[in-house]
Amino acid sequence: MFVPCGDWVPDLTGFTLLMPAVSVGNVGQLAIDLIISTLNMHKIGYFYTDCLVPIVGNNPYATEEDNSTELSTNAEVYSLPSKKLVALQLRSIFIKYKSKSFCEKLLSWVQSSGCAKVIVLSSTHSYQRNDLQLCRYVLDLVMVFGMAILEEGERKVRNEGSVVSRSSQLGLWWRASFGTMLLVFTW
Repeated sequence: MFVPCGDWVPDLTGFTLLMPAVSVGNVGQLAIDLIISTLNMHKIGYFYTDCLVPIVGNNPYATEEDNSTELSTNAEVYSLPSKKLVALQLRSIFIKYKSKSFCEKLLSWVQSSGCAKVIVLSSTHSYQRNDLQLCRYVLDLVMVFGMAILEEGERKVRNEGSVVSRSSQLGLWWRASFGTMLLVFTW
């Protein structure tokens, strides 16, 4: 369940939700950290659930003494209204047998909040690729304000702003269905 930081619940209608899948090397989580920090996204609340191992720590994005005493929890929500982006940062693993319950709660929140897209960042070991994936050449990945655009053989940048990050040396495969794009980085 989403719990806002203030007295009002932000309107996320039409926003793109970025979230990590807890996976190999925590690549998805590190990418979300980089996006939140680089775009200077602001915390708008947290996702309260009994499905994740509880944790608490210092604010990982503290830049001043004022916000260095803020606490960070296992599932926080950040927003950048100017780009219609919202990020759910997961810093904990699922409690055994609770992943289905978490997915149901997350889906309910995404639907009720009106998010237009969900992008899940993940990673996998390169030895898990099959023969077809091993024979393909490396795809270009261009990040435009956290929006991944992939094209085989050519680079395509949407006219939405400047490039945040770019690499042509990533082993990458992608799958898009039901409005969700899953990016899997291999190393």
